[in-house]
Amino acid sequence: MICEVFAGVIVSLFIDAAAEPRLFAETVSAFRLYSLSFLFMGLNVILSTWFSAVERPRPGIAVSIGRALVMAGVMLYVASALLGPTGIWISAALSELVCLVAAGLFYFRFLQTRDAAPVPARVS
Repeated sequence: MICEVFAGVIVSLFIDAAAEPRLFAETVSAFRLYSLSFLFMGLNVILSTWFSAVERPRPGIAVSIGRALVMAGVMLYVASALLGPTGIWISAALSELVCLVAAGLFYFRFLQTRDAAPVPARVS
């Protein structure tokens, strides 16, 4: 939200709007599109770390590698081919969203297997 509201202020720290108005306007637009990825990025990092904490490293590694390498490259290629320059900036958000859906599926699968696991008998 901060990036959306204060995009112009943040970009003005690096680019003089009066000296280069076209570059400034394009950078503000790109910054707003790219900042959409921040909505999903935090949840992906939290879920990836959570999987490691509950001793389920495979889903955590899959989410980490998926968001950093696999989906980032795939979405960059696909989104830029379909949407042109706008696709370049929105590809990060799409990549994070796809990885978040995968992480959510891993999470719900974990909950189902945990609830289905037999409870060990208490030894007195």
